Amino acid sequence: MKALIRAFWPRRRAAGIQSLSPALWASIVDGASTCLMVANADGFILAVNPALRNMLASLETELRQQFPDFDAATLVGSSIDRFHHDPAARHLQLRQLTGRHLTDIRVGSARFGLAITPIAGADGTTSIYAVEWTDKTRWAQAADSELRLRTALDNMTAKLMLADADSTIVYVNDALKRMFQRNLEAMRNRFPDFDPEQLVGRSIDIFHRHPQHQREALRNTRTKISASLQIGPMRMELDAMPIRDGNGRYLGAFAIWDDIHAVHELVRRVGHGDLDGRLQPAHYEGSMQALAELLNTMMQAVHAPMTSAVGVATALARGELGSRLDEHAEGVFQQLHVALNTAAGNLAQMIRSIQVSSAAVLQTASEIAASSSELSSRTEAQAASLEESASAVKHLGVHLQQTNRALDAITAQAARINAESQSGQDMVTAVAHAIDTMARDNTQIANFVKQIDAIAFQTNLLALNAAVEAARAGVHGKGFAVVASEVRALAQHSAESAQQINRIVTASTQGVLHGQSLVADAAAKLRDITEAAGLIDHDLGILSADAGQQRQSLREVDVAIDTIDRFTQQNSAMAEQNAAAAEALHEAARELHTQTGRFHLQALPPSTAIRDTPLATL
Repeated sequence: MKALIRAFWPRRRAAGIQSLSPALWASIVDGASTCLMVANADGFILAVNPALRNMLASLETELRQQFPDFDAATLVGSSIDRFHHDPAARHLQLRQLTGRHLTDIRVGSARFGLAITPIAGADGTTSIYAVEWTDKTRWAQAADSELRLRTALDNMTAKLMLADADSTIVYVNDALKRMFQRNLEAMRNRFPDFDPEQLVGRSIDIFHRHPQHQREALRNTRTKISASLQIGPMRMELDAMPIRDGNGRYLGAFAIWDDIHAVHELVRRVGHGDLDGRLQPAHYEGSMQALAELLNTMMQAVHAPMTSAVGVATALARGELGSRLDEHAEGVFQQLHVALNTAAGNLAQMIRSIQVSSAAVLQTASEIAASSSELSSRTEAQAASLEESASAVKHLGVHLQQTNRALDAITAQAARINAESQSGQDMVTAVAHAIDTMARDNTQIANFVKQIDAIAFQTNLLALNAAVEAARAGVHGKGFAVVASEVRALAQHSAESAQQINRIVTASTQGVLHGQSLVADAAAKLRDITEAAGLIDHDLGILSADAGQQRQSLREVDVAIDTIDRFTQQNSAMAEQNAAAAEALHEAARELHTQTGRFHLQALPPSTAIRDTPLATL
């Protein structure tokens, strides 16, 4: 453009450059390939070459957004002031130009680069301005887009890192730098030379234990890869995504980092019932900061009613059943407050009922314990008495067995005596028969002796007669006298013998008679003895049968006593258990009443006052 002007400068300088017509100016600039415009010192356009006209025509839509009547074909003769918000300042600036000046202007959404060259006239003052136009709209749009993108990335609250295809960090936004800066100590404990301001140009591999695996994973995926880094107490979450061109070629990757350790810690504390935790919104930015504030607000909204509920529950735990919650809360908190108030009211009523009941139970338990203790003592005494009775019955059984054995022996002996007395009676009867026979024999012998005595008397008489006769016979009778004498002596002797025999027989007869009397008495006695022995044997049989029944009854009594003793022992054990249970019940009732006494209620009616009966010692 300068060359074109200089070509005409020598010829037109003397005549005055301002006197050039628009047609001449058009002929001067039309051949230029650059976009040219010529304006005079007053800012009126003298010429516009086709290149500029075509460029402006292509941008008419954008230009008309600010200048509705803009027409690229009618620019010549119009003022350049239309392109400036402050024409006076622009004129002043133009008059002060002494050389080529570069500037940019924005018209609507269009961007232009202007190279303004002042051209002096014959008097040395600037009278013409040659302006080269450059369409920077797309470049500016790209630059603006890049600037907007970079500004957005720099100012976005998401923590962003970009890496190229070689895993070299090419960009780290301010939010990520600030996060690293806040956790610099923990980061340097893990990465000693870590510097948030010197990350660009370093390899992203410093964050990975297995870099090659991470590289391959990013190169071979088209989806998000999520990972978690535990760096000291800090837990970092990151999502990495590959960046590809239109052909799918891997260009690099971007990763969005976030330190949500505090959120996890808050959730963990809430999970453990700690509602006092809060996030530090200053440590976060943007949506995370808003989320932190919302979480804190939510925690406060939860903390207040829960703290109130805990306060009431704590008061209930201390026994203060009069505490109540404000039921003007909303939603589930209102339900919680109403439920707690209802529970507290029900608990108070229940405790009151329990106190009344426990007083009655304690009184009853005392009475039961005393009765159980007395019952246990009586049962033990009964068991001891029953044990003595059982021992006595056992001794009685032993004695009865001995008596039965003795009775059996006596019965056997009585049977033998009965048999022997019967045999003796038979023998006495036989002896009586024998004595009777002897008596009859003695009578016969006495008769025989009488006959012998009579015969001896007759013989003696005959001998006497024979002697008389022999005496009378004399000598002839002498031998006969001798015989008569012998016969007389024999008769005399026979008479004496007969008398002796008679005496003996008489004595024997008297003895036999006495024996008969004795035998008769003995027979009578033996009959009495036999009858008595029979009666004794009969009575012993009855007694033996009774003794057998007594043995059976005693065995049954013994079994019954054993059963009663077993039951008594069981009853005694049960009585002891009941006494122990009554004692435990009494202590439980006492403890229950003591525990319920911890609750602060209105004074109970006098009828429910506890009368604690001392327990008997078990």
